[in-house]
Amino acid sequence: MRLCFVLILCIILGGENTFSQSPNDNMANAQLLEIGTSVDSHTRNNTVEQACIDESLTDKCIKYHNDQWYFFKTEEQTHLYINLQGQQCRDLLGVQLVVLEGELCSPDTYSIIDCVSLATQDDIYVELDHLEPFHQYWINVDGYLHDFCSFEIEVNPTPKGFSAQQINILEKYEASKQGSHVTLQWAIPDSILSTSSSTLIYRRTDDQFRYSLLAEVPVQYNAFGSAQQQYEYIDSLKRPDYYYYRMVLQNNAGKQYFVAESSFRISDSIDKLSINLECSRDDEIVLEVRDEQGGAPLDVYEFYYNPTLHQPFILFTSAYKAKDIRYLEIKVMNKDDDYLQTYYADLATGLVKKF
Repeated sequence: MRLCFVLILCIILGGENTFSQSPNDNMANAQLLEIGTSVDSHTRNNTVEQACIDESLTDKCIKYHNDQWYFFKTEEQTHLYINLQGQQCRDLLGVQLVVLEGELCSPDTYSIIDCVSLATQDDIYVELDHLEPFHQYWINVDGYLHDFCSFEIEVNPTPKGFSAQQINILEKYEASKQGSHVTLQWAIPDSILSTSSSTLIYRRTDDQFRYSLLAEVPVQYNAFGSAQQQYEYIDSLKRPDYYYYRMVLQNNAGKQYFVAESSFRISDSIDKLSINLECSRDDEIVLEVRDEQGGAPLDVYEFYYNPTLHQPFILFTSAYKAKDIRYLEIKVMNKDDDYLQTYYADLATGLVKKF
């Protein structure tokens, strides 16, 4: 029992120090990435091998702090992808990486193939084209802006996730907001229309560092078999926040290209309800919204209570009113103490009552 207590205490007090360096902390110990094989790693407590880097080669793309090294051999391949998945980061910023060729720990021989800073934790790929067959390349991975991250990395002939860098291939893209509604409009050029299957719309809020799929808009065809170029999507928001949108074009083979992005601040100066929550900081809360008929929730919000962000809890009402909903039932469940509170709201008057 005492030994168990000591171990727990060491973990609590040690924090990041309980994680040892990854074995590939130095370039001489770089880990081989077999094509098609994923490996798990982390950047905690790694150190920078100054003799083996040259920041002037990467300019502002990467700032070394806790890097690690990999290498891969192309075999007969000339076109490969680096897939990064399952990122879990202390500061939620993600990783950055450099792909280069050259001699071991000899920066004067380096040639940069690509350099990418993500600033998100999404599943992405870095496309490497025009590689030399039967050639060796190095990969240096670091936490973005000194972040500590765990992740999965692989070199593969097939991409996973969407492209790390924006590819400007849309013919038109416009984004606007009116009240709590965001309108996205885009056009797919004729040159790629026949090979495109759909547009994926991703969204995240200011406190999230991973995008969630909001909608998939398939390419539409008319009765004559001609593909439609122009598309529109309207997002009706129900909470004040900063919202970030990312458009991803998917082709018939399933390859996904990050093609556009926008962001908006939605204020609380529109039709809304204010719900006073009885919670303590960091309580795990599930808030469900139903209409007067009950049944399945119209919306579900899950969050850790922060009085600055959630007191009062603001809920936009225009989207509910547009569906001719007059009354809402709002259930607030506190998972930390099994507390359940029900509120009823009149959308016509804005009055909220607790039951």
